[in-house]
Amino acid sequence: MRITTRDMGIGLAWACIGAAASAQSSATISGVVDAGLRHVRNAQGTLTSLSSGSNSTSRLIFRGSEDLGGGLKAGFWLESTLFTDSGTVGSGGMFFDRASYLSLGGHWGELRLGRDYTPGFRAIVAADPFAYVGVGGIATAFNAAATTTFQRAFGTGATTFARSNNAIQYFTPRTLGGVYAILAYAPREKTGSAAGYGHQAARLGYAGGALDISATAARTRIDATGADFAVDSMAGSYRMGALHLSASATQTSYLSSRHNVMALAARLQSGVHEFKASLARVDQKGSNAAGAAIDADDARILAIGYVHHLSKRTALYASAAHVANRGAATYGVPGGMAGAADGRSSSGYDIGLRHNF
Repeated sequence: MRITTRDMGIGLAWACIGAAASAQSSATISGVVDAGLRHVRNAQGTLTSLSSGSNSTSRLIFRGSEDLGGGLKAGFWLESTLFTDSGTVGSGGMFFDRASYLSLGGHWGELRLGRDYTPGFRAIVAADPFAYVGVGGIATAFNAAATTTFQRAFGTGATTFARSNNAIQYFTPRTLGGVYAILAYAPREKTGSAAGYGHQAARLGYAGGALDISATAARTRIDATGADFAVDSMAGSYRMGALHLSASATQTSYLSSRHNVMALAARLQSGVHEFKASLARVDQKGSNAAGAAIDADDARILAIGYVHHLSKRTALYASAAHVANRGAATYGVPGGMAGAADGRSSSGYDIGLRHNF
């Protein structure tokens, strides 16, 4: 076969086009592997276990992006929980339980389609130095089994507090003088199913210099009653050199039940050392489904933690927490024995190793 200089030129041109296309798009695999020893004591006894994700949720992430030119970029994000202790992946019957969405972004902002964090949950997690996980995470204050509003609205099923399926979300660009917003809408697809709750939310905030503060309102229509499960919150943080202070106030409400959580937290970074602490108050108001008052069913949650960064990707950590219940409240440090007793306290600690890849 005879190869001419014209053929060589065409081949070189195609090679250059392919190289350019490759340079403008990317796909990566990343994640977190976190394992630790957890010990929890509650009214039912003590339990020691190997935990996964006590400093940062163990996860597997597939993501990619393509530069479409003119400032336009397309992408995808697929994220699954990884249980280091058992080797299993995903939860709730979903492989990509943490996130599954496509995105399109440009100078005008970003549009996301699929399963993702709700706008308010992003703010609450950002204000928690324990990132919502482990014995110290603020997740304890939003325990669905112990919180009347969650029980009445969602029963024992999945909620729309942290994530929403079928979501359409718009993120404003960070070029608005510090002002930012997130708008979310999830159409009602399946009656009475967590996979298809109708959900709407909006977050408005300001981030400038050391300050980041925002307010969020979210509503989920519950088909059984036609009433809305509502979440209204404010969260913010302020940096003072190595010291990072944060606070959040969140109210969930449904029918005659109210659930309020106020949290104050601090994180101090000094070289490879990181110290953190948080104090949260749970205050319930109104009544439960049976009409009984829940005003006395409150809790206080104290948590402290330490992280020793061995490198940019690997760290050793330890944290401890104590939950003091009042009335008939059953909040408890996660990872303990089942069957929490009304008004009884619980405490626990975890020690582990975390690696980002």
